[in-house]
Formats: sequence, C-alpha cells, structure tokens
Amino acid sequence: MNARYCIQNLGTIRVENTISITTGDDKHRIIYPYFCESPALQEEAARLGLWVMAQCIDGYRTESLTILDVIHSRAYSTVEVPFDGSEEANMTDRYGHLLAQRALLREEYH
Repeated sequence: MNARYCIQNLGTIRVENTISITTGDDKHRIIYPYFCESPALQEEAARLGLWVMAQCIDGYRTESLTILDVIHSRAYSTVEVPFDGSEEANMTDRYGHLLAQRALLREEYH
C-alpha cells in the first residue's frame, strides 16, 4: 500500500511499503516497518509517523495503524503513543526544518 500526505507549500511525504494484514476475526492492521539501527525510533517520531499514516491511508481506523521498529523489536500504535493534537503543527515545523537543512547541505556540497 502506498499513500501520500501533502504539506501545503512544502511538499509531499510518501508512505510506501506498508504491510496490510487481516486476522481471522476480520481485524485489519496496516504496518509500516522501520529498519534503522541508529537512531532507534522514538515515541515522538512514531506519533508523527502514525499521524501522517492516519491522514493519508483511507479506509482504516487509526487504531489499526502500527509502526514496527524491526531492529529494536518495538511496536508503536496510537495506544502506546496517542495523538495530542499538536501533530500537524509539529510535522509542518519539522519537515520545513529538514528541507532548510537539506538546502544548506546542497549549497555546501556544490
């Protein structure tokens, strides 16, 4: 499953390579696997990732979304890291900051 979340005036975040699982009792899970040794996924990053998934993956309840930190054997869902209402502002700020850092690095390496 692939999805996209557009941040106005900044760009698009792609959510790709998710895994969709249906269990015997008709419960659905959408799992995003995180494969990074360092840094381990932190709760705030997981919360923002889950929030982006909730914004762009249609047809599933928020409780069905999970991010799995595969290397560190940790799963995050909205049960462990519930939304607090600041996610959109935090995502916009962080994404804007990352784009600014990227632009600076581009200038430095060219």
